[in-house]
Amino acid sequence: MALWCLVGLWGCVDEAGNDLADGDDPSEYLTDGDEDQDESLSESETEAKNDCSLDSDCPESYACDPNLLQCRALECNDDSGCFSLYGKASFCSASHLCLPKSCDAQTPCPTDYYCSVGFCAPIPSCSQIADLNVDEVLPILLADRSLELQAHAYDSHASEIPGVQIQWSSLNPEIVSVENLGQGRALAKSGEKSGTTTLMARLDFEDESCQGSELSSTFTIQNFPRLKNGVRVIVLDAQTGKTVGGATVISGDQVQTTPNEGERGAAMFSELRAPSAVHVFHPDYDYISVIGAQSSDIVIPLKKTNGINSTAGAKLSLDFSSLPAASSDSLMFGWAGMAFTGSLLDLNPSTVFSRPLMTETPFLGPIHDILPLPSNVVLEEVDTSKNLLIEGSEQASTAWAFGGYMASQDLVELLTLRLMEGWTDVGALLLSSMSFVDSFYHGINTEVSLQLQPMVPDDGKFNESPFDQPDLNGDGSQEDLVPDYDSFVPVQLTLAKPLERQLQIEVGELPKYQGRQLDGLLTMVGALKDGEFVPLGLAENVVEAPVVPIDEPTRQLFTLNYAPCYSSLPQQSLLLSFAMPFDQFLSGGTVTSAYSVIITRRAELPEQVALGEFLPFIPTVVAETESRKITFNAVEGAGFHRILLGGQGRRWELYFGPQQGYGTLEAVLPKPPWDDPWGPTTAITAAAAELSEGVTFEDFLQISPEPLHHVDEKILRFSTFSYDRASMAR
Repeated sequence: MALWCLVGLWGCVDEAGNDLADGDDPSEYLTDGDEDQDESLSESETEAKNDCSLDSDCPESYACDPNLLQCRALECNDDSGCFSLYGKASFCSASHLCLPKSCDAQTPCPTDYYCSVGFCAPIPSCSQIADLNVDEVLPILLADRSLELQAHAYDSHASEIPGVQIQWSSLNPEIVSVENLGQGRALAKSGEKSGTTTLMARLDFEDESCQGSELSSTFTIQNFPRLKNGVRVIVLDAQTGKTVGGATVISGDQVQTTPNEGERGAAMFSELRAPSAVHVFHPDYDYISVIGAQSSDIVIPLKKTNGINSTAGAKLSLDFSSLPAASSDSLMFGWAGMAFTGSLLDLNPSTVFSRPLMTETPFLGPIHDILPLPSNVVLEEVDTSKNLLIEGSEQASTAWAFGGYMASQDLVELLTLRLMEGWTDVGALLLSSMSFVDSFYHGINTEVSLQLQPMVPDDGKFNESPFDQPDLNGDGSQEDLVPDYDSFVPVQLTLAKPLERQLQIEVGELPKYQGRQLDGLLTMVGALKDGEFVPLGLAENVVEAPVVPIDEPTRQLFTLNYAPCYSSLPQQSLLLSFAMPFDQFLSGGTVTSAYSVIITRRAELPEQVALGEFLPFIPTVVAETESRKITFNAVEGAGFHRILLGGQGRRWELYFGPQQGYGTLEAVLPKPPWDDPWGPTTAITAAAAELSEGVTFEDFLQISPEPLHHVDEKILRFSTFSYDRASMAR
């Protein structure tokens, strides 16, 4: 009857989902079904409630419950015996104990049961519902428009409970009204008045068991009047979806400021016609420009700026104790980071490494004994204790890590070969270490909280030991800034999940960059969790280019080892395949990065993936400092292009709509009212992206469930390269 409370995961409910009386001992319900059972227990039977790990730990007529790790009386010979006691979500184990059925996305539960933390449980009463949650939507409406809403009920373990009756309502139906559609669904409809109101989802009080429940979920929605003429720019906070007042919006010689009241967040340009170019600035956010927009209503989501000269990070202690014992000549390799929260256009093999820190290497080999290694990498002798210094966004909450052991001599041999081929010291060491990932383990910590802290001068006076040395990053200067490593929050992480799955990746010829054949393929599998990308496995492979041109280039096959989605990670896998120049990896030269990427999305990755053609690069970018004009040639087939400017602690994203063929795209940039990233030393990154079939760039500029900051969810391929602005200024 109370099988599910003894799993240790729920409150005590019977198979109908009703609460047991207060004070009831759930073990009373776990009998062998004999109502005349002798209530006086022998000493051995009393001890049968003790902890156990195997059936042999229990006395006769008892077995070890694998969920509770406690001895229980034998109670069944087949499943039917459990059905009569606990219902159809139970089964008779080989040890003759009734246990709850396990479940997952591929193994559903019987009718009237649901899957909670991997077990089938009875659908509970209202008192067992712990939370109501509403699917994320863009909380704005235009006149005569509607928006579909969906609310979900969850138990105390964040497992969704199906079939719960939920009632929607609006505090002001004249602004936005709500039509209930059942099953937690509702339709929000634009009202006659413009303004802001609150929508609420509550448990349906017509259900007698819900009487008195105060559980609810609310969100604020804003209704805009019909646009009669011109162009309206609606500015949002990308994280909250709320409109932003006080933003400066520039189009041509017209300048508007979004109001804080009334039609909050909206800038009106009555004389402007499509295609238009709009530029949005705010002191608390990164800047965004959209060039060539065809819509009359343009939605611009802004991302909070990290601030000038600030960073957030953690001192991560990596536990290797779950790994098999290492041999005497082994080295210990660990690599950790925070989940990536930005656009996939900004995710590349360089961004998953933290800033360099001068580090002593643990072996005598063909490289310098002290190198500027990324601070989130550890390469040490076995059993050495050393923190990894990881950097990330304040929005990230998940830390990840790979780690394992490798034979020192094998690493030196591979490293020597790659140095002879002209690879850089740091890039060769890191990529060579990744060649041993088939024996690595993975770990995550999903409860990390970071805070931005000001950076400090690199003169050794602002950090405590061991970070009190000048020129920590090895760039030869003590006047630049480095993170305040002493302020990094401590984080513990255990390597517990082996990279036990394998993916075969088939690839043909890699693309060329500025006439040069790319030689490296770095593949990365990860999971998307609440907007965070968590790496689960990676592999690096040198792709041999054909010696002479051939009609049908040969295709090569490589293996990637990865950990399956586990713990709280969703069952949604993402494969990123980077074509890149391995010999320039982390080189710090003029051309700091060049990547062409294919994105593969699957609920479950197959055993083999065949990669298609990579997207070509934008051929060239011309930036004219005095005129503030930027010009480049479009990539054929790209759904949009993005130019990213970086300088003065600011990001400025320029989005260009699609261009037919190899046309020229250009923009003259206005001067922002605050920090101006434009100048002779501005870093410029140019990207071209192909969108999914049937999806256009304009879809992301309109009021829809997928605003501009979700554009990378529809990207199939993209290419990107970065220049030092000083190398191309005119």
